[in-house]
Amino acid sequence: MPSQLVDDCIRLDLLCRLRWNLLTGWHDIEIVVGSKDEEKIVPLIDHPYANEEISEPGLSRIEVNSRECLEKFDLSYDSSPEEDGYRPPPPLIIENEDGKHITLRQFVTEVHAYLNEHLAELKRAQRVMAAEPWSETMLFYRRALPRRTDDGNIIVNVEMMPRAPDEETRKRLWAAQLRQAEHYEGKRRLRR
Repeated sequence: MPSQLVDDCIRLDLLCRLRWNLLTGWHDIEIVVGSKDEEKIVPLIDHPYANEEISEPGLSRIEVNSRECLEKFDLSYDSSPEEDGYRPPPPLIIENEDGKHITLRQFVTEVHAYLNEHLAELKRAQRVMAAEPWSETMLFYRRALPRRTDDGNIIVNVEMMPRAPDEETRKRLWAAQLRQAEHYEGKRRLRR
């Protein structure tokens, strides 16, 4: 089922504001709020952003994969996968049977649990992809890459940072993510 990379369906303006360490509890995930140069970091769980819909228009079903595991799979064969070769973990399906739209809180908590369930595989895939040493205390969310399939479904490939950078490098990465959030917020305003 072919798919096309899109940035107008998933609320990347919210996801780029996350300070999400996969190696802590989901209740420790933070979000940056406030206008430029007046930002503050608050727990996501207590902020109204947690109740925002993760997509526009609202979706009641989203498929999620680990980007690192998919890349390891892509690199593990030349033209067709071997039957006994590497297979990425099955995708996470976030679905509300009642048709309610998926919120940022629901997306983050379910993806957090899914990636932790497959953490050993994620680490092995990152070792292959990044060949960098691992931190045992930090594995930060980096970005989400949403795709729309030909049949209209949304697949989100979630990518983590391949290593835990030093404090100064993290500050630069967070600043770049905030610029991305502002970019997506601007695009979102124009669509309205």
